[in-house]
Amino acid sequence: MCPGGIANYCPEYQAVYDAMTTPPDDVIAEQQDIMVRALVAGGVWAGLDVFYLFAQQSNADGEALINWINPAAFAATLHGTVNPAFTSLEGFTGSIAQSSYINSNYNPNTSGINYTLNDACFGVYIRTNIQDSNQIDMGIQLNAAARSYISSRNNIDGFSLCINGSVDYPVEVILDSRGLTVYLRPDNANHGYSKNGSNIVTILENSSSIPNLNFYILALNTMFVGAELFSERQISVSFAGKYINDAKLTILYNAIQGYMTFNGKEV
Repeated sequence: MCPGGIANYCPEYQAVYDAMTTPPDDVIAEQQDIMVRALVAGGVWAGLDVFYLFAQQSNADGEALINWINPAAFAATLHGTVNPAFTSLEGFTGSIAQSSYINSNYNPNTSGINYTLNDACFGVYIRTNIQDSNQIDMGIQLNAAARSYISSRNNIDGFSLCINGSVDYPVEVILDSRGLTVYLRPDNANHGYSKNGSNIVTILENSSSIPNLNFYILALNTMFVGAELFSERQISVSFAGKYINDAKLTILYNAIQGYMTFNGKEV
């Protein structure tokens, strides 16, 4: 805050703040501004198409569903027999029994600007540790050869890695689904996985296509079934855009983790 208590937010965060019916208090807003400034200065912000901070102070009027990259486009919506449960400064928790999920309303096939076939990333920040390969944290699937989805911890203590291609199961031990999980597509021939700002593995696999579907969060969006494989994890942040290199992954993680830590909600 500036002297006299007058907010002096960066333009990128000011647009988000102005889009909220019930904005956060000054202390939280300042921390959100700090996070955005770090992402802008680090070159991460310009490469994203969508960025959702579900760990908002309030969701009374959809404040936690705003697309921070462009508050006028791709606002997320809640779905289910009962909507995902919102917890202030933590995010949304899914339910298998209630078929609850979040529709980002962002289709990377038709609306992707930074997200392209051979230059892409998407990710989530998760606060709960659940081991289950049938729970998809974020994803889209056209068929077996065209899918992009995150399953952050499966039943063999690994993960399902897939972005603009088919599925692979690398021999990696992932004993905790919590933290920042990012899937990466740097080119036609490779895809990879990052955990908490560090690149874990890169795998040779050619890209195939970008499914023509909206990204769902806390579920998989499939061409013929719709929402399925619901996740019961709690997700604080979700985003998609162009490939992020190692240096920018660290910036992204530190910015999100710094915000979550200030609020005492980090993992």
